[in-house]
Amino acid sequence: QSTWGLIFSCIVRFADFWQLQFVQRPMSEVAAAAAAAAAGGKANVFDLTVKFRSAVAVMNRIDGKRFPLLVSRIFSNLHTTSGEAFNETEKSQLQAVLGLSADELDSLLEACTYIFNKAVYHGLSVKALGEQLDTAGCSLERIHAMQQVWAESGREVLELIKSRTVTPKVLEAVDWKLHLEVSQADLKGVKEPRALLQLGLANSDGSAANADDDVVLEMSEAQLREFFFNLETIQEQLDALA
Repeated sequence: QSTWGLIFSCIVRFADFWQLQFVQRPMSEVAAAAAAAAAGGKANVFDLTVKFRSAVAVMNRIDGKRFPLLVSRIFSNLHTTSGEAFNETEKSQLQAVLGLSADELDSLLEACTYIFNKAVYHGLSVKALGEQLDTAGCSLERIHAMQQVWAESGREVLELIKSRTVTPKVLEAVDWKLHLEVSQADLKGVKEPRALLQLGLANSDGSAANADDDVVLEMSEAQLREFFFNLETIQEQLDALA
């Protein structure tokens, strides 16, 4: 494929990726999930760090009657831009009601949000969510509460998230140019093609964009080819999860 063809192919791929509105997933996570799916295994969805396990321990201490209301509120705000379920005043009230310190409350809210985000990203079934929570050390009562919220509102919230632009910038225009430059000073007759791609970005909220936010990429033919193959790999991994 010629350099001109590579430029065109990369522009098409870039447009596809930037214009897609879907639940954004880190590519390392996409690759891991694709590998797990191919192997038929059940990889851990949650990163079982010390911090997360500490938050789960706090979660298990919460009063059983209050916990379902808490997670329902968190989940219903998952699709919003900020994702914040409670303001500062409400957090202060929650501390008193739940008997938690400020740090404990923050870790609890972060953990619940993290759990539901992971459930959305991986498209977990109610049963799979319960299995993952059990592995994480959640008590049976907490598992049932989160499964109920997920079963009742999961699909609705997922559709709201899918309809949201998940990045602050969106691709508005693509410009490109091909030029030749001398590859070495002592080889004046040897010229190397260089591709310039300019990505014109706009704010996803419709506000005026700053021209300084545009992204300009300069690549050699080899770099452009490698870039194109990477985009192809990403596309294949996304297709595998579709």
